[in-house]
Amino acid sequence: MREPLLPSGIPEPLNRELLAWAAGFFDGEGSTIARSDRRRPNYYQLELSVPQRGPDGIPEVLVKFQRAMLGMGTISLRNKGEM
Repeated sequence: MREPLLPSGIPEPLNRELLAWAAGFFDGEGSTIARSDRRRPNYYQLELSVPQRGPDGIPEVLVKFQRAMLGMGTISLRNKGEM
C-alpha cells in the first residue's frame, strides 16, 4: 500500500522537530472549544484556534503551524474590532 501524497509545502516524512514546535506553540497560544448542536444529540465539533496578529496580513508563524498540521484548517483575517 502506498502512502498518500501530501499537498505541496507539507514536510515528508513528518518532521518531528516541526511537530514539537507546533505542540509548544499551540500549548502557549492556542485554545480548543467543543461545540454541541441541539439538532444533533451527542454530536460535538472540536474547534481549534490560534489567534495572532500580523502587521501586514497573515503572520508567517500561522503558515508554519498549518504546515506542521499537514495543511489542515484555514487561516483567516478578522475584521478590525474583532479580537
